[in-house]
Amino acid sequence: MQPHIKHLDVFVRTGIWFVQIANNYGTNHEYTADERATFRSDKAALVYHAKNIEDQVNGVWDMFYTNSDTQAAAQMMFRARMAEFIKDQRLLDGFTPKWQIGCRRYVSLARTNVIDIILEILLTLAVG
Repeated sequence: MQPHIKHLDVFVRTGIWFVQIANNYGTNHEYTADERATFRSDKAALVYHAKNIEDQVNGVWDMFYTNSDTQAAAQMMFRARMAEFIKDQRLLDGFTPKWQIGCRRYVSLARTNVIDIILEILLTLAVG
């Protein structure tokens, strides 16, 4: 959305790990027309591709165990990865979770036409 608008305010309630998993590097890979055609016409190729992604996710499952050595190593790696993307220390501090890896939400990085507002929700109102 950000490349197509003049200005965007982003309200960030909580941090998010910028993980790299299953050949997804946060770039939202778009399948080519040839890949889509292959997946439509060759169900075995589609199943193979889906199983490959599943195998990659299952292969790193131990990093999701709370307080494990793998969790600690993954946090160090992903903190460094986040610092590569987020140069503003205020944003880095706000985006970096205070909990262990495991949440699978996704967020876009700020650009010059985006204001990031990092805060906790202190009050909610029931409306309608």
